[in-house]
Amino acid sequence: DVLLCKVRVEFRGVARRPEWSASAESSEFDLPTFSAYPQGYVTTAGEYLLSLPQHLESIADAAEEERAAAAAVGEMERVGLQEDGEPAKSPTAADAEAAHAVEHFDSGEWMARVAETAAGLLLTEMRGITRLGEPGAAQLAADLEYFNNIISALFSEPPSALRTYAVCAAAARDSYAISVRDAEGMDEDVIRAVAKARGIKLDK
Repeated sequence: DVLLCKVRVEFRGVARRPEWSASAESSEFDLPTFSAYPQGYVTTAGEYLLSLPQHLESIADAAEEERAAAAAVGEMERVGLQEDGEPAKSPTAADAEAAHAVEHFDSGEWMARVAETAAGLLLTEMRGITRLGEPGAAQLAADLEYFNNIISALFSEPPSALRTYAVCAAAARDSYAISVRDAEGMDEDVIRAVAKARGIKLDK
């Protein structure tokens, strides 16, 4: 939760952003005409996620040092002495729990969990978008393409539903059904949800 705090802040309320439903004729919002660049909420979250591996590696190094120190203390306890030469005290349950946590800390595993959870947070917001104008769809496609690339760099690949949102937002209106269903691994529920938000009729 601590590692995801910044991501939660950036993604909070994304589904309610007014630019998604703006029409092409509207000049109230600064929306793209031909191409779009990812917005600040997603680039801030993405840059933060990209910075985490370095921080987690530092934590892993510190954990390794603690593990080595704990092993040294354990060796001294085995011979019955502390560093000051006094008889060693028996380790407490808290000591054992801390040693276990240090021994099992894996920065790669933590990063994968963070990336997966961050993707889930954005996906939750995507499901809350009920109306997409064409400029909004283009902007959403740019945001999701950027974020999916971040998740792919940190994890393995983004969730199928999130990838489907990106494909559906980018698809042209007049070839929506064909283009989104030709893509592999698409989520049918998302295909229909985005079609409804964009006002595109699909054959059942």
